[in-house]
Amino acid sequence: MTRAMPACASRRAWLAAACAAPWLAGCARWRPVRVGVLLDLTGRFARLNEDGANGVLLAVEQVNRAGGVQGRRLDMLVRDSRGAPGKDSEAAEALLAAGVDLVIGPFSSGSADRIVPLFNAARVLLLCPTSTDVVLTGRDDQLLRLNRNTQDSTLDYADWLHARGLRRLALATDMRSHSNSAWRGLFRDAFGMLGGQVVADAEFGAAAQPTVNALMRQLLAARPDGLVFSASGVDAARLAQQALKLGAALPMAAPDWADTQALFEVGGRAVEGMLVSSACDVGDTSARYRAFLRAYGERFGMLPSYRSIAAHDAVTVLVQALQRAAPNESLRDAVLRRGPYQGLQQPIVFDRYGDAARRAYHRIVRNGRFEPQP
Repeated sequence: MTRAMPACASRRAWLAAACAAPWLAGCARWRPVRVGVLLDLTGRFARLNEDGANGVLLAVEQVNRAGGVQGRRLDMLVRDSRGAPGKDSEAAEALLAAGVDLVIGPFSSGSADRIVPLFNAARVLLLCPTSTDVVLTGRDDQLLRLNRNTQDSTLDYADWLHARGLRRLALATDMRSHSNSAWRGLFRDAFGMLGGQVVADAEFGAAAQPTVNALMRQLLAARPDGLVFSASGVDAARLAQQALKLGAALPMAAPDWADTQALFEVGGRAVEGMLVSSACDVGDTSARYRAFLRAYGERFGMLPSYRSIAAHDAVTVLVQALQRAAPNESLRDAVLRRGPYQGLQQPIVFDRYGDAARRAYHRIVRNGRFEPQP
């Protein structure tokens, strides 16, 4: 399998297919199911969001080739939230004005929190594959989450690192993302409850912050026995490179959203041994997942990430809920009442608020790829 194609080529492939899908409500016997997709195609996280878009597109194409949902095809309409507050609301309003039946996305918690009032007012389902923030949890609204929340993530990481014998951790946080800062605080609390200590706590990414080299020197001066980077895969890789240049041979970890191909591309040998946990089981040998893996590679020329899997699962939830829905049942109610749903790698079970308890898998970077860990 080809490891990757250029990002621009990948974007053209799914965007062309999504935009070419005909909206034939008046020309077909059965009105299509109109699937909006909201994601950042511009800015720092565009590459990550492409993984999610690929997962949606592959699932939509597979459903349509199989005859659609009870004779109804899925039509996909994509809008770019452009990686900026305010722009996500404009993109959401455009999808709602187009009459979508639901929206898959966004792929960031901050954006999801900003736009959910629009979906509550319109009574349109917002199905979020990867959003994690605890502020989105336990709310009776139109937003349903497929991912575990930040608190579950930090408890898992704290247990995992503590069980590996680490007691003194140095933590670096990219303050440009609310998800990173929220993860940082919850992780500190969780690790402290186990008797561990965060001996250095540094910030970067905001104005007047130290260089990456100075930040790493600050972390290492505290003599930690491990490094934790609350950051994206690209930034975690850059921090790991600085640690390597300074001769630090310490265990490293980064949160779920560091699970990206960019971690390897940017980090190279510096990220060897880094611990990452996400909702993707790279060791899965089930027939269902192997078929997805082959189809994804043939369609996009790259390996899927956990975003691709979660986005594909979002379409699965939609299809199975539509197949099981009672007459005149709203799509949100159908999703909540007609589960559980079988995803690519695990069952998806929503509670009454629409929060899924998704299992995460531990991995370690070995020889430029992820390997499963207990």
